[in-house]
Amino acid sequence: MPDIYSGALNNQPPLFHVLGAIFKGLFGEYSLRYFNVFLLAVLVILMYVLIRIFVNANSARLSTMLIISSPLIRQFSVVFYLEVISAITFFLGLFLLIGAIEKRRYSAYIIAGVAGH
Repeated sequence: MPDIYSGALNNQPPLFHVLGAIFKGLFGEYSLRYFNVFLLAVLVILMYVLIRIFVNANSARLSTMLIISSPLIRQFSVVFYLEVISAITFFLGLFLLIGAIEKRRYSAYIIAGVAGH
């Protein structure tokens, strides 16, 4: 059985495995099947809050409904893939970059870069 994965490249970022290990440690061995569902909830809440802060409440509700109704997000939120966590880091980095441009401070640029990486 070990020969199946020999030579295969692992292209998943270390943060994905670290968060998965923490989630498994907190909630048990079989909780990884719910890890991306948890991340989807984090994504929806994060998007709603950030868009409400930067735009308005109506846009926040609409964007939340659009992300929930996306077939790709729904499909990959029930398996252990990194599409949902990629969306979280993308939106977090994007909104932190917008905030950094408004504040014009170097520390805000660094935080936005680390979050979006």
